[in-house]
Amino acid sequence: MIKKIVIGVFIIVSAMAQVPFSQAAEVEIKWSNIDNYTDIEAGEENRKYFKEWVSKSIGKHIDKLANSLPSDQKLIIEVLNVDLAGTVKYKGSKQVRIIKEAFPPELELQYKLVNSENSVIKEETILLRNLKFLQSVSTKYRSQSLGYEKEMLDDWFKDTFTE
Repeated sequence: MIKKIVIGVFIIVSAMAQVPFSQAAEVEIKWSNIDNYTDIEAGEENRKYFKEWVSKSIGKHIDKLANSLPSDQKLIIEVLNVDLAGTVKYKGSKQVRIIKEAFPPELELQYKLVNSENSVIKEETILLRNLKFLQSVSTKYRSQSLGYEKEMLDDWFKDTFTE
């Protein structure tokens, strides 16, 4: 009897995994001249790995935000510059990221939102900067890596794409 229940639950879960719960806009993200960004420094970590990790993390976050856009739209973003919150300094013999209000997060983006006919709905080149990032970070991202940048993207997305 238990074996039949387990098999039944497995079949239901497998079937649910095949069904998309929501449609989202397609997202395309380009990272232009990542080696020339203002601050995408790793501290003591491997620089190449850190840049890949930052681009993947921010990309995943933008993908998540795009879930609220209609499925017949496409969001194309070119990341022109990144200046992560804080700055990398030597602390003793190690390099560490120091977070201070004097070093706010900044993202420069060029984006285009197009419909299914490739007609432009919105497009702009913007500089996102949160000068009060230490006072405004929500509990949602407080313990997450790139939390300041994620919150800044949330605010931009809400202001730009919410009717």
